[in-house]
Amino acid sequence: ARGTAWREGFLRGLRYVFAMQYPNGGFPQIYPLVGGYHDAITFNDDAMVQALELMRDIGDGKPEFAFVPADLRAQCGPRVARGVACILAAQLRDGKGTRTAWCQQHDALTLKPCAARNFEPTATCTNESASLVRFLMTLPSPSTDVRAAIEGAIIWFKKVALHDVAWTRA
Repeated sequence: ARGTAWREGFLRGLRYVFAMQYPNGGFPQIYPLVGGYHDAITFNDDAMVQALELMRDIGDGKPEFAFVPADLRAQCGPRVARGVACILAAQLRDGKGTRTAWCQQHDALTLKPCAARNFEPTATCTNESASLVRFLMTLPSPSTDVRAAIEGAIIWFKKVALHDVAWTRA
């Protein structure tokens, strides 16, 4: 009986994840939408990467998700593809058009970088970018665009890397 309740709870949660995904493939920080920075596409804290990884694993038919009905499993692949398209479209480019990295949040409509809380200004973020690159590197048979996104970010990482720096607090 508990197994049935757990499975039903999981499926409700999966439908919730489906409902929160924007048509462009992004995910807000909070759902239902409440306005402000919460509605931005959120790469922060690996929110989007984890949602996409979950759907990828379900769509791939991993054994631990065998209980997910075929109709829900079938929705996962296209949703992951939309998420990947969103990631690629949101990737920042330098003045020459070269792909670089991502910010913590991007506007849900324009995909432009946006700020969140006072201590989260609009800024390119290495942590979120590294997570997105790691995710993109797990995609089987990556497209030319996916490869270009990965390569552009890696070049950017090398360009902005800090060496021989120690962070200390007084």
